[in-house]
Amino acid sequence: MARVVYAVRDPNSLASGGARALEAAGIEVVLNSEVDEIAYSNRAWLHKIKNSRPYFIWKIATTLDGRTAAIDGSSKWITGPDSRAEVSKLRYESSAILVGTATALADNPNLIPRDIETTRKTNPVRVVMGLREIPSEFNLHDDAAETVFLKSHDFSELLKLCADRDFNQVFVESGSELGTELLKAGLIDELVIFQAASLLGSGQSFIGDLGATNIKEKMDFVIRDVAQFGNDLKITLTKETGI
Repeated sequence: MARVVYAVRDPNSLASGGARALEAAGIEVVLNSEVDEIAYSNRAWLHKIKNSRPYFIWKIATTLDGRTAAIDGSSKWITGPDSRAEVSKLRYESSAILVGTATALADNPNLIPRDIETTRKTNPVRVVMGLREIPSEFNLHDDAAETVFLKSHDFSELLKLCADRDFNQVFVESGSELGTELLKAGLIDELVIFQAASLLGSGQSFIGDLGATNIKEKMDFVIRDVAQFGNDLKITLTKETGI
């Protein structure tokens, strides 16, 4: 008897029913037992189909005490070259990279994946959200990638842009203000924290006020993975175990 093993049920109604059709034809159909692990590898697309919006990953580079910059504003480099190479991979895997105008003005980033062997014809779209103007000589105006300047603080406009452009995964490289507001709005699906083995004791915290007034209001996550990159830890957290 013929046998088919599949990994994840397709949530798209346009593509459903394949297993039933095979079974009706006398073919044994088996669901793979590693469904959660396999679904995670395709989480961005699965999430978009189920939730009608892309999967948002917020990347944070921080010290052990949760600082993303020193008290004078300097932040290069909190983490090491191995971590930065891993960030390039995460950029490459994303449809778009999101920053706020505060990060754009403070860091003048280019947000381009570097040292990645790629078959992509274009780099991820850079999305800059906020009302302040970015000077024309800044890197975000170069031709290394398309940049969309979204002159708004309204997340419904961000989601409309994502829908119009059919983004699967948005990689957030913002500071604490935009990242915290996205988190409070329920739009951060995954945190990727690169934590250096260092302390500052003062400076910019990676997270802002979440409105919690007691321990019962804390925001909990599931540890998906912990890996070492040079002298840094990469900690991947999601909202839930399933996708």
